[in-house]
Amino acid sequence: MGIRDGRSDHFSPAIGSDGTVYFTAVDGYCHALISDGTLRWRMRTGGITESSPVIGPEGTIYVASTRQKLWAITPAVIKVGSKC
Repeated sequence: MGIRDGRSDHFSPAIGSDGTVYFTAVDGYCHALISDGTLRWRMRTGGITESSPVIGPEGTIYVASTRQKLWAITPAVIKVGSKC
């Protein structure tokens, strides 16, 4: 959840098969948390992400940003604990 321009933005998280919680925020990142709330990784999308992440059948996370970009994030490629 984020607040921008006096309005509240709510986006649903996505939960991976391993219990990882993926969510976007108006800070321009896609975040991944393990079940205890610890940051697993976060990735800059280059723009405000005003959408909920979607997990494809192969485990790829899809996120759209306001800069007309669609990101396809493969979690196995991102190093655990990284902040890109």
